[in-house]
Amino acid sequence: MKKTQTFTHLAKAIVAIGIAALPLISNAQSINIGNPSNPLKISGLLFGDYAYKIQADSVGAKRKVTSEYAQLPKNYSGFNIRRAYLNFDYDITDRIHAEVVFAHESTTPTGAAEVAPDNNNIMFLKYADVRIKHVFTGTDLIIGQQRTPTFATSGGSEPLWEYRPIERTITDFNRLASSTDLGVGLEGKYLNNNLGYNILYGNNQGAKALSEETTPPNSATTPFTTANTAPRLYGDVWYKFFNRLEVQLYADYSCFNYNWDSSKTKYQTTSMTIKPMVAWIQPGLFTVGVEYYVQTNTHAANDLSSETGVTSPQAVVQNAPAGKNTASVANLRSTTPTGLSFWGHLVIIKDRDTNKVSKRVGYMQDGQKGGILSLFARYDSYNPDANMTDALAGNKTNRVKIQSLATFYTAGLDWEPVKNIHIMPNIWVESFTQKYDAAELSSINFFNAQKNSSDMVYRLSFYYNF
Repeated sequence: MKKTQTFTHLAKAIVAIGIAALPLISNAQSINIGNPSNPLKISGLLFGDYAYKIQADSVGAKRKVTSEYAQLPKNYSGFNIRRAYLNFDYDITDRIHAEVVFAHESTTPTGAAEVAPDNNNIMFLKYADVRIKHVFTGTDLIIGQQRTPTFATSGGSEPLWEYRPIERTITDFNRLASSTDLGVGLEGKYLNNNLGYNILYGNNQGAKALSEETTPPNSATTPFTTANTAPRLYGDVWYKFFNRLEVQLYADYSCFNYNWDSSKTKYQTTSMTIKPMVAWIQPGLFTVGVEYYVQTNTHAANDLSSETGVTSPQAVVQNAPAGKNTASVANLRSTTPTGLSFWGHLVIIKDRDTNKVSKRVGYMQDGQKGGILSLFARYDSYNPDANMTDALAGNKTNRVKIQSLATFYTAGLDWEPVKNIHIMPNIWVESFTQKYDAAELSSINFFNAQKNSSDMVYRLSFYYNF
């Protein structure tokens, strides 16, 4: 009861401070530097939360998840700035545009790669690209570190879901692909921007530098496994019907270097994702959407040491569970993660600016919100490997982590007292369900049954862009 009262008092304090600061920042706009006729434009955004974890997953670190709050104990509370972007945009000529974006990104708890050695927040190069407009009719050429078509470009789900300050879209949440990659892309728009496509060929390393393999593939007698040189081809096509119904079809493909198994047999790992999305936009009122994905990864799981269970006594003692190159190709199989997401938001109180209301709801990061009070909600369902069966799980050794069916949902209010400033009380929940039949796994040492459990967090989120 005392913790709940403390949380309530802190929430009230944050709201009061925000209201007091509004006169100072309500007129903020993007900053223009240089030649008035062709200025360098500076903009940015920031979002974070005060979070209080009311319930913690009982399996804890043994669960194979990478989502926010996964390893935090019950009753954790604290503030975190999860994102801060600083954007620089410049038109070199009428047809050539340059963009550089520096970003601070962190999770809760903060990962080792997200902070400096002294634990201070750091920034990195998120985007750095040059766009050459109209290389042919309706199409721009983009070269450099750029947005990927998985969810972040025009026609993707992130601009329609809008609430990135609350949570990533499902493909981003489950780490299927990054929002950024270094490569060469094409972006096309036709029919008054109702039809579009994106194609990108990139390193498949996100914002990270491309690194070399630690063991070069110099002969069939040197087994190695690497994911460092596996470029990815991304692509999507989207269409808006009646300026209301938006449909997108996305796909990507990557092919890893050749590897050798324990018998020096050569094999290759590939990955392919297919994701359709449908959304309905009712301007000034609501947006609802659904997306589904299936990813197939060949030769991705080792049936001698798959990450599908709890750590075994052998793995603990030897501290060396078998890798892919210690198994035969016959023991390597495909994995198929799948996900389904429903999301939407509804304007409760409209903005007094009728010009804004007449536009489609959204573009939260562009300050185009259609109302000053909105409701948002989302539900995700995730299966880490649709190919994994009870029988396969029961026959494995050297287990590392528990794989579980997962569901995620969030809901909250978005209060926009003035343009570009959002205060969003919300609930964040990820729940886990036993994936395998306990009877199949009951003979395994230290394994009674997977426990159904969940992480639940109350949050007061904030967002500001200029």
